[in-house]
Amino acid sequence: MSATRRGLLRRLLGDPEARDLDVGGSDATRAHRRMLLRKGLLRRIHQEWGRWIARSLPAGDGDVLEIGSGGGILDRSIEGLVTSDVQELPWVDRVVDALDLPFDDGSLRAVVCINAFHHLPEPLDFLGEAARAVRPGGRLLMVEPWPTAWSSWVYRRLHHEPFDKAAPPRFEPGHPMVAANGALPWIVLRRDAEGREGPTPTWRTVSIEPTMPLSYLLSGGLSTRPCLPGAAAPLVRALECATGLERQGLFARIVLERRDPTEGGRR
Repeated sequence: MSATRRGLLRRLLGDPEARDLDVGGSDATRAHRRMLLRKGLLRRIHQEWGRWIARSLPAGDGDVLEIGSGGGILDRSIEGLVTSDVQELPWVDRVVDALDLPFDDGSLRAVVCINAFHHLPEPLDFLGEAARAVRPGGRLLMVEPWPTAWSSWVYRRLHHEPFDKAAPPRFEPGHPMVAANGALPWIVLRRDAEGREGPTPTWRTVSIEPTMPLSYLLSGGLSTRPCLPGAAAPLVRALECATGLERQGLFARIVLERRDPTEGGRR
């Protein structure tokens, strides 16, 4: 699809509240939060992600830190969640640099994020910093874009962010809300970690599960009009799971576990 046709399609299907927004500004983040709360199917998708993260948290002491909270609602699913972002927002607890976490060594039970990892220009540095702050046995839980036959087509033709599987595991820094590579999670966790237990010696990959090949598209996301109401969420999710479409998901639910420094095994 040509750039002209993509632009026309976005204008026809675009959510009026998303038009003419400066994506890098706090006004856009506020608009995204309003859209997330207004769009029933999109809200239910985020609630499902929140329930999954809550179920996947390790037991024990320590705070749970969310990176890149933005306009999200993950704090509604996880009691006591410490929310953070690169910009000050009324509903976010702290302004935090993901490469310089203001937490003591081993003090966190988990770090979590939704659609934030692929915006980090130095993801390996982030994994190192998160490993410092998370206790052994703690987790890094993420929902991120993921390449499948279907999702690769969608991201390359319908989405505005770059999606380059051949790129190095980093990109030139830019505005943290704008600079991105949607293929970065796959690059770091699969392509460059092939034959290893995890992306770095300190992180072990527990699971990577593709999810939601249709739901998010039908919700309209944060830029287009929804195609279905929120009440349709259970039916759409049941269809995705029962037919095997889930394996072609646009996203992946990712679980990494902080290794114990005394633990043996392959690095």
